Amino acid sequence: MILRAGPHTRLRSAALADAEPVYALVEANRAHLRRWLGWVDFVRGVEQIRAFLEGVGIVTGCCRALVLHGFAALKLNRISLSAATENARSRRVAERLEFRLEGILRDAEWRDDHFEDHAVYALLARDTISE
Repeated sequence: MILRAGPHTRLRSAALADAEPVYALVEANRAHLRRWLGWVDFVRGVEQIRAFLEGVGIVTGCCRALVLHGFAALKLNRISLSAATENARSRRVAERLEFRLEGILRDAEWRDDHFEDHAVYALLARDTISE
């Protein structure tokens, strides 16, 4: 199944053929990604990406498509997401999609050498988001 996530973006299940390009992106952006994605330091080869893809996926549009699918097709009542409080880009995705900030989880995740707080957002089926 392929979901439309924007005029030039489609959301599809990851395929094993995606492993090499994904690994190349991780390698090229490792320093930036490390700040927000704890798994980056553990990825040392294409084989690890291949193993991971046996699942994954341009952010606001993809999230919107998944949220709409979750409410319409799966009949979910609640969808939540969390992001490190300092991760402004991820928090803006939630806010663009009109998720509501429900609170802050203190020391929610160990990152490098310290704990980070997470902002927790949620959207209910009765809330509306634009397509």
